[in-house]
Amino acid sequence: MKFFFNSPYIIRTILINIYGFYLSFRRFNKHYYSFYDYIINNESKSDAVIKSEQIRKLKEVLIYSYENIEYYRSLFDENNFIPYNFNSTDQLSTIPILTRQIISNNFNTLYNKKINKSTYAEHATSGSTGEKCRFYIPYKLLYAQNAAFS
Repeated sequence: MKFFFNSPYIIRTILINIYGFYLSFRRFNKHYYSFYDYIINNESKSDAVIKSEQIRKLKEVLIYSYENIEYYRSLFDENNFIPYNFNSTDQLSTIPILTRQIISNNFNTLYNKKINKSTYAEHATSGSTGEKCRFYIPYKLLYAQNAAFS
């Protein structure tokens, strides 16, 4: 920072523009355009098609969670929930809702241990309800997904 503030105006301007380009690249990359296209394409789909896609994608997430995340494997087994047989959101009533307290108590079992932790950023909510809630988000989605949905 000392170098920046002691630099001539033209150098500061160049550095600011380089940093701005870097931030823009992080936000508006191929992941951003992928999410953006997905959102735009959904606008022309019927409710029935969207509902069907949601069920299919939710089933994929439930199976992935069961196969790769320790917390969900034990939760599903305890509640006799079989993600491979999932076909309706009504079936979700057999498993408890994930709360801040559950996340806090099981933080180290709520991520896929097969994926290197260095590919994730640890984040937390603001704590406006009295307790911060920590979670991991992949670096590749950190800015692109937020930009696409805003």
